Amino acid sequence: SASLMDSDTPERTGKQCRERYVNHLNPRLKHTEFTPLEDATIWRLYATIGTQWAKMSKVIPGRTDNNLKNRFHNLKRQLQREEESRLRAPNPDDYEETVHVDRVREVPRLMRTRIEDMWNQPRHIGLVAADSVADSREDEPDAKDEGGGAIAADKDNKDGADSEAQRARKFGPFEAVAGPTQCGRCGLFLPSLQCGTELCVKTKWCRVCTKVSMHLGGNVLRECLNMRRETGGDRELAEGVELLMKGVWNGS
Repeated sequence: SASLMDSDTPERTGKQCRERYVNHLNPRLKHTEFTPLEDATIWRLYATIGTQWAKMSKVIPGRTDNNLKNRFHNLKRQLQREEESRLRAPNPDDYEETVHVDRVREVPRLMRTRIEDMWNQPRHIGLVAADSVADSREDEPDAKDEGGGAIAADKDNKDGADSEAQRARKFGPFEAVAGPTQCGRCGLFLPSLQCGTELCVKTKWCRVCTKVSMHLGGNVLRECLNMRRETGGDRELAEGVELLMKGVWNGS
């Protein structure tokens, strides 16, 4: 116990010994980089219980309350940098080819969480959707640079969203789904216009969700994905999805 440690180490108090074990020496602690799954979980827990780090540590194994508090503030600073980048981007109306501009709206009060108070959701949710479409096009072998979205267009921005190298380290490989498969992040099904056709082996997220900023989740994330416009190869995907779902409903 901490009291016995105190007697063996007179220069340290029991509280100091306990904190040293809990925060540094416990063999169950993780000392690796936070994963996308952990980051997404931190945002979702913050949306529901706020800054109750001790409760969060019970949901995310291997991370102490201090670890989670520090990581959250890191994620918060990253969101602030992304917002600064989006402010320099063109108006969302300029992305009519990639986004259903008529669907861009302020999220209804019942769908809002404390996270929506941290970013300019009414203006920037359309930019996030446009970025996900632009990034998906860049993944295609024959894709051409058409300007990209808010962050994709800001090539010199070192403090915004993850670089392609960082994304490659966090996600992948990706595999095409053989039948209806639910994305572990947005909860929508692949293949679909919202999610595409490929699933990340590491996270079990659709490829689109690996491109979308971590602070989006739940209904707000699905709202964003539903703004993606059908373009080019997506029309073939839409036809394929329709045939696949007909087979599912018909039991074939």
